Amino acid sequence: FQLELTATINKNSKPLPGEESYTSSRNILINFFSNTQEPTFVDCKTQEFKVEFYEEDVKQSYKLECQAKYQIDDQDLEIYYFLVSDNKTIRSIFKVDSSTGTVSLQKKLDFETEEKFEFQIVASNDSNPTSTNKMSYVKVTVNVLDINDHAPTFDHKQYFGALMNGYLKTFTIVELTATDMDKIDEGKLTYSIYGDINRKGDGIQDITDPFKIDEKSGKIFLNFNVEATMSGYFSFSVMVKDIPDSRGNGPFNSTAPVTVFILTTDNTVKFRFENTVDEVKMRQDEMCSAISNILKFDTHKQNIDKDKDSSGKELNVTFASLYFINSTDEMQMYSLKARPVEVVEAEYILSQVKNTDTYLRLSRNLQAQANLKLLPFPSSNTTPDDSDLLRAWLIGVSVALGALCIMLLIVFVIKTRRLSNKIKKLTSKQFGSQESGLNNLGLAAPNTNRNAVEGSNPVFRDDDNFKKDNIMDFANTEFDRASCFWYVT
Repeated sequence: FQLELTATINKNSKPLPGEESYTSSRNILINFFSNTQEPTFVDCKTQEFKVEFYEEDVKQSYKLECQAKYQIDDQDLEIYYFLVSDNKTIRSIFKVDSSTGTVSLQKKLDFETEEKFEFQIVASNDSNPTSTNKMSYVKVTVNVLDINDHAPTFDHKQYFGALMNGYLKTFTIVELTATDMDKIDEGKLTYSIYGDINRKGDGIQDITDPFKIDEKSGKIFLNFNVEATMSGYFSFSVMVKDIPDSRGNGPFNSTAPVTVFILTTDNTVKFRFENTVDEVKMRQDEMCSAISNILKFDTHKQNIDKDKDSSGKELNVTFASLYFINSTDEMQMYSLKARPVEVVEAEYILSQVKNTDTYLRLSRNLQAQANLKLLPFPSSNTTPDDSDLLRAWLIGVSVALGALCIMLLIVFVIKTRRLSNKIKKLTSKQFGSQESGLNNLGLAAPNTNRNAVEGSNPVFRDDDNFKKDNIMDFANTEFDRASCFWYVT
């Protein structure tokens, strides 16, 4: 079909001299084709394209290396490209240009979230994103390239180390570990001591460069010999740093505080386990965490080794020599303005762990969290197996003692009442008082007695009715109390 299109701005008037025509015409040729063929990627060497996009950069695109074609290409027909995927995330991140098939981004990629995406591109002869021909589809795999966009971080917020008398140079005090979320930084982190080393204590002020660090492994080594006259602690910072990437990102770093104590045997407590040395070392973090949860002190390892008897023979027991910090504020030790934390005395820790209830809770917690079997402490005869029997025995003893106390109280009350009655009976009444009952009831006059002969002194009586018997003869004889008293004038 051939059409002519005419456009005018004013059909009722003619242009003035010198003006352009008010009318313009164009001829349009419209050809209709019966297009039943579908575009395909048959001429392409592969049906799969691999694309690489860097994370954190949305201004990236990929043009298909090979375009789709019609088998009969003499009609100059349009080809339409569409992204095909059931994944909503993929459809929200990627887009495909419908005319060229170029793949571009709508959002930034994140390597740490997703490293690879897969979807299809279909070539169609119309605006419908489908095709019945399998060769009209190609697979696109997008590999996300990592960049250095994260700083490395230490695996612990702070580190503690312990020294004891006799430790020599090159002894490993602390082993630093750090993690970087960027895969390109794996195995490329470096460690260093950052800033000054602070000292507090006796005999350590004049030590120069007390510690060395292996920048690759993160191990901190002792650089002096520890003597018995030394005490106190060192505090300093360590740094971990990554490397820049090919796009100029980085390097990044982070720091952490380190505290190294000089300990004595008064600061360490031996926890003994039935497990092997390797098992305890492998689970030392879980072990310290389980103990801290019960004792409420920060727990740290000083040494783990085979236990020995008094003769030096190795036992089939593993001991962990631990020390305890009395602060849960992780930055308190490192802050110069904060009050320094202290190492808890071993005597106090032992007084806690030798308690039956505390020992049982420790044992259960270590078994649950670290799969370690804690042995009783030397002066503690309590084992988990006899705990129920001991508790029952204590309850029985308590009941027996309670019953005995009640019986003693009852006996005491009865005896007290009997003694009170006897004392009351043996107590003599005051002579001459109305209470005694010896005075004449008819004449309540003093110096009279119903047993005396009127006008005479009973002391000088010598008649037959008065016999001077021995007073001891009346000791156990029941008689009238009034007969033991006389009136003296």
